[in-house]
Amino acid sequence: MTRRLVDDPPQITVATTGIGFRGWMEAAEGWGLAEELRDTLGSTRMLARGPKAKGAIRAAELREEWSPASASSAEVLDHLLAEGVEGVRIAVQLHGATTEWEPVPDFCEVLRMAGADVVPVPVYRWVPPDDRTPMDRLIEGIVTAGLDCVTFTSAPAVASLLMRAKETGLLEAVLHAFRTRVLPACVGPITAAPLEELGVTTSMPGRARLGALARHVAEELPRRANRIQAAGHNLSVRGGCVVVDGQVRQLAPAPMALMRSLARQPGRVVSREDLLAALPGGGDDTHAVETAIARLRAGLGTPKAIQTVVKRGYRLALDPAERIDNPHPEPAGPAGRQPSPAHSAGLGARREMPSRGFGGRPVPEVPPAGAAPRRPGSPSAVNGAARPAMAPTVAGNGVARPVSAAEAQPNGAVRQPGGAVRQPGGAVRQPDSAVRQPGGMVRQPKGAVRQSFPARSFGPAGSAGPARGVW
Repeated sequence: MTRRLVDDPPQITVATTGIGFRGWMEAAEGWGLAEELRDTLGSTRMLARGPKAKGAIRAAELREEWSPASASSAEVLDHLLAEGVEGVRIAVQLHGATTEWEPVPDFCEVLRMAGADVVPVPVYRWVPPDDRTPMDRLIEGIVTAGLDCVTFTSAPAVASLLMRAKETGLLEAVLHAFRTRVLPACVGPITAAPLEELGVTTSMPGRARLGALARHVAEELPRRANRIQAAGHNLSVRGGCVVVDGQVRQLAPAPMALMRSLARQPGRVVSREDLLAALPGGGDDTHAVETAIARLRAGLGTPKAIQTVVKRGYRLALDPAERIDNPHPEPAGPAGRQPSPAHSAGLGARREMPSRGFGGRPVPEVPPAGAAPRRPGSPSAVNGAARPAMAPTVAGNGVARPVSAAEAQPNGAVRQPGGAVRQPGGAVRQPDSAVRQPGGMVRQPKGAVRQSFPARSFGPAGSAGPARGVW
């Protein structure tokens, strides 16, 4: 083919790839045709598809006439068709192969249909590797999210990966991983085209250069890292390791798989069955989960970051500021029972319920200590009926007499001989007469009043002490 071009030079030469054009010139050097080929190409109009092809042309001491800003074969084709190619002899250095994953139509065939005399120059071709094991490991790492990012430098490389994934039945799993957890970074839009056609959003640098791609990945991955505050430590979950307080912790596949499962919903409980399904190799023995959790805690160096939830599973022990609301909260008590307001309000809260005396009859609440005393004519503590106010008196030897200041008790209560206390409205509490029932209920004798405010009780010797507020 090179001899044919030297003998019958083309009018236009299209260089599609840098590696292909350099390989062509090196092969011509071995055949002893390097000088003749360089002179022949120098007499033609040279078009370079992209910056790499342009660099290869200039490295051969030649000069391109035009190169598209998009580095796209489609734009080169449009440029040629716009100026007319009927009867024009065009040499096209091929880029290797056209596959089902590359959306660009056959470059040479379109030119032929437009009337051009096309001379294809197949410098190299893409073939599957003899050893598929590295490719299969790469696909497994993508599917299991063992990788944070995969870089692509050419469209044929993308096509090769997709073809192998299709052969192994993992194409949809690979595409799902690229759409969610694994970043596909491409050197430029041409490389990204096969993935974009399949609905995968790719990431690429502003300039189609390998150095720019490396810088782009170094800047992009830290922004995508999953950062978690757990047990007072900063955790950043990566594809194959966990960064703990800035220190990289390499983990074996089994504990790393569990860490990814726990970090997928930080703070949520993950059952042993779900963690077992996430382990490499599967199995049906949940003891494997316990072993992997122990290895995970040891590998992190922060055992408290992984919390055991008895009879349920495991979760990341998020710091309070990092906790997230659970849209589907688990009931705190028995099945079907809602948590009490005291649990909802936090420690120190109490449940507001109507007070009931002996026999289950409602008893109105008594004002707290320090509140204004009940006014004359107001409802009494029994059945809410109004009765006249009674002046405080104390009975001694069956004779009533006015109460002295020393005998007057808070809230209008009057101490009786033997420790009995007369309440406003006539209710009397007798010492040792109340019986506490299981569960905290208090049974009072008939006619007694149950009150719910802090008060003071008096023992037989007249000593005062704090009471629980139930009389």
